[in-house]
Amino acid sequence: MFVLFALSALLPGCTPLDNAGRFDSSDTAASGDDTADDSDTMSADSGAQTPSWYTVGASATLSGGLLTALTVTYTLLPETPSEGPICDSLRAPIAALDVAPPDPAIYHWWHVELPGDDGGCDGAETLPTTLLLGLGAMHPDIVAGLEADDAEDAASSLYGAYVATDGVSADGQAETVYVYGYAGTAQDFEGQTVPVSTPPAPDGDYTLTPVYVLKLPGDGA
Repeated sequence: MFVLFALSALLPGCTPLDNAGRFDSSDTAASGDDTADDSDTMSADSGAQTPSWYTVGASATLSGGLLTALTVTYTLLPETPSEGPICDSLRAPIAALDVAPPDPAIYHWWHVELPGDDGGCDGAETLPTTLLLGLGAMHPDIVAGLEADDAEDAASSLYGAYVATDGVSADGQAETVYVYGYAGTAQDFEGQTVPVSTPPAPDGDYTLTPVYVLKLPGDGA
């Protein structure tokens, strides 16, 4: 698991889109030396820790090129993410609408409204309840993170996972859009497919898996 030390200072692999809507690799401010090593993975025993980071995972179903089902999974992590996870907060959206993506590299872009925290995951009350989530072309920086997740062999069959949480508007725009992970169906994860280069992605059940973690809002950072 790689660590995003600030949303404005990104590690390679979580590249923001510039104001023109195209990838701008000059915005990847942190060096590869700041990434976690192969041992920096989430452990199963977190103890009682204060959450400082989170990841965004999801299960999404496409049918006829449109989103027909979605579940979002927030995972809370401590200040040292390798000592987590702390807990998961699974949320079924109140609404999830297909909207126009801000960049051709994003094939599917969804404006998602989530319910507030149900109290089952301490610290989850500060997580975003409105976000933009999507899948599209795989990004080279994400491919570099697949080795730690044992998904490297399937890299040529997978898609990129995209997210925006700040300045989100209903028309699909946001202050910053990040490619933060990878996505695919069961067949994609087995390396049996060839990704499309233009939307829509093939119908199926997709899993969106994070490579990078995000700073928890309101934790004093």
